[in-house]
Amino acid sequence: MEKKMTRVFPLLTAAVFTALALFAAVPPTFAQEDETPSMTPAAAKAIISARARQVILAIQAKDMARVSTYVHPRKGLRFSPYTYVSKESDRVFTANQVRGLAGNQRRYLWGEADGSGDPIRMTFNRYYRRYIYDKNFAAVRDVTYNEPSGGGTMILNLFSSYPGAIVVDYHVPGRGTDMDWRSLRLIFQKHGRIWYLVGVAHNEWTI
Repeated sequence: MEKKMTRVFPLLTAAVFTALALFAAVPPTFAQEDETPSMTPAAAKAIISARARQVILAIQAKDMARVSTYVHPRKGLRFSPYTYVSKESDRVFTANQVRGLAGNQRRYLWGEADGSGDPIRMTFNRYYRRYIYDKNFAAVRDVTYNEPSGGGTMILNLFSSYPGAIVVDYHVPGRGTDMDWRSLRLIFQKHGRIWYLVGVAHNEWTI
């Protein structure tokens, strides 16, 4: 019996490593796609690329006063720590509140941590480092428009949560595996003749 187990164990170990390698090689996909965007990627890019560039540079500099000038005057700005937009738990700020966020030391509840379910309770500055600008998204060259990238088990509900929106995706690929990637999405909706920022959604591998 010991000899049989000695021969079988290396085979099982090899099988496990092979399965893990195949899993890492599979392109990440969303648990479920929501409704189709209201416009093509090309049309969205033509409309919003210049404005989105201004916003991502302001976010990179953590210049919330400048970010606030792009915030929707009625809907405000919603921060989502993951790709699933929760209207119940995501934190929403008015443009005036966004202006003072960088200097605000209040600890807010931003949602629940993936996996543990622990409350995400922290200051804006800490949230910014963990769930907004944890990668250099402003340096991303292959920005996509109305084509969110990434994956995990969470439902993608950006377009159903923001009807008629343009979603600008800054995706940083993982190093070594497909599970350490990050994405930041800027969501814009039209008000009058102007496209305003209504959402900032972070995304990463979720379980």
